[in-house]
Amino acid sequence: MELLWQRLINWQVYMRLFHRAKPLHKRTWVYVLFFVLLFLLILRMILPSLMVAVVNSRLQKESPNFSFHVNDIDLAIFKGKYAIEGITGRIKSTDQQFMTISSVDIDVPWKNIFDGKIVTDVIVNRMNVVASQTLVDTAKKEKKRIKQIMAEKKDEEKEKKKESPVNVKVFKLNDSNITIQNLLSYKGKDTRTISNINVIASNLTPSEKNPVTNFVMTADVFGPAPLKVGGIATLKTEPLQWDVNSELKKFDLTTLNPFVKEKVKAFIHKGKLDLYAEAKSQKGKVEGYVKPFVSKFKMDTPPGGFDFKGSAAKEGGNLVKILLTDSEAKTLATKFPFTFEDKMKYEVIPPLKKAVEHKIKQNIKPGIENRIQLEDGQGLHGIREAQEEKPKK
Repeated sequence: MELLWQRLINWQVYMRLFHRAKPLHKRTWVYVLFFVLLFLLILRMILPSLMVAVVNSRLQKESPNFSFHVNDIDLAIFKGKYAIEGITGRIKSTDQQFMTISSVDIDVPWKNIFDGKIVTDVIVNRMNVVASQTLVDTAKKEKKRIKQIMAEKKDEEKEKKKESPVNVKVFKLNDSNITIQNLLSYKGKDTRTISNINVIASNLTPSEKNPVTNFVMTADVFGPAPLKVGGIATLKTEPLQWDVNSELKKFDLTTLNPFVKEKVKAFIHKGKLDLYAEAKSQKGKVEGYVKPFVSKFKMDTPPGGFDFKGSAAKEGGNLVKILLTDSEAKTLATKFPFTFEDKMKYEVIPPLKKAVEHKIKQNIKPGIENRIQLEDGQGLHGIREAQEEKPKK
């Protein structure tokens, strides 16, 4: 027993000699690491709330015309993903809400940041806009204000001549709507909606090496009438250059009756419209054409007929009468060329004659003609492929 007790004492002495607790100064890094991690955890918890407060304060004061509010900001810092949720926009003069956005997702890969670049994808989900005359008038004021600010910074930007460090590689707009309310002839409850709007655009911050922005949009206009628009733009050129193709199918013309009754005192009983258009803007001049195809069309004309002015009044009236006679059984089609520099220039009588000719011979083919393109060849790539691609959610 005494021998066992002696061995136990020796073992305790051994443990004390070789397993003494480390001095405090050698354990400091453990406490430092602990407090750093605790600080980062607390910061991560409160940072979104602080960011929401700062962002909302800035959005409230940034513009004298509009104010915006954000409900929440979600951060996934290690993944390089960020989300802004519950965005609303109001017109300050009337306190009218004109916009809501479900969320904005932003993806900023860390590998690009380490390379000294900020390359990002931006996805806007379920944006709803109420388009009213008040919104249009307020937007004009805001545009004028921004134009003045940009003019003041123009000389400064020319001196710097630096590329933006932020590159918006892809922008997407998903499942969005525009409701036309108290605008044009749609008053009160008589509203119209452009729904299921999806947009995808690439290279929104172009550079000298990559100057072209591609975009494509799909939507349903005033019901099940699919609209598709595809195009390219060179955003850094002055003036802006762009090339756009678009087509609209199976549009119900009766939805235009509020506008038609106000403007020309007529009434459309039925009719479907397919519309094809091409346009480009280059060197300050816009040119293009609109090619409508109307089928199963029936309309009551104004009591005194359509009001054509000038020497073409009688000829124009006669052409319209010919077109509207037995129009339910025929397809009406024509092409309206137009140009715009200081003002819009187009002719009415030649397209009406072409429509009468088509009614008899059916000699105008539907579809885009692919003949309106930028002269330097930039219109030859991107736009045709973009038109065939439906934006992905």
